[in-house]
Amino acid sequence: MKKNFRHIPTQRRSRSRVASILRSSEKIFSRVGYEAATTNAIADNAKIPIGSLYQYFRNKQAILRALAEQYIAEYRDLFIRSIEANNAAKDHKTIMDYIIDVTIEYYQEHPAFMVVFYGAISENEFAKISEEFLQELIKIGVDYYHRKCPNFDRQKLEVIITVLIKSTRSIFPIAVRPDGSVDERYRTELKRLATAYFRSALEKV
Repeated sequence: MKKNFRHIPTQRRSRSRVASILRSSEKIFSRVGYEAATTNAIADNAKIPIGSLYQYFRNKQAILRALAEQYIAEYRDLFIRSIEANNAAKDHKTIMDYIIDVTIEYYQEHPAFMVVFYGAISENEFAKISEEFLQELIKIGVDYYHRKCPNFDRQKLEVIITVLIKSTRSIFPIAVRPDGSVDERYRTELKRLATAYFRSALEKV
């Protein structure tokens, strides 16, 4: 993340100001979208002078990049904890339900997550960030299930988990409305789809 900053925030006050800028950017990006968002609007929301924003970030792209990397780090840890929390689970439904629920909660807590990973961002760099993020989640899932069931073919596991993650990812924006509320019909169907596919696929590994 260091490359995103003009000056690395080291003091508590500086770190607090950067955190405020990122929180404000979440609100602005989710409210008007990335393309329409401006650094002035982000600074106004953070209640800081625009010059203070530019002390840390060169432009709007650098802010979005820092926000994306924050999401990646946080969700990676959340995904790992979700798997570890269900390490003793005997059924796939328990694991799938838990991961889907905590993912929806994360989407609700971070309104710009949709913009970062689903929005129509014109720069290829953010598509690359999103794809690298998904590939890391796939690797975490493959590593976990290969340790748990070492007799599983690793390459087949990778295909199965890739299909699972990428297919469910396409439904999350339908399950979570723009205002952060959840359409329970789609949450239920998302869980059913994930469990049924995963259970059936693993039987053939």
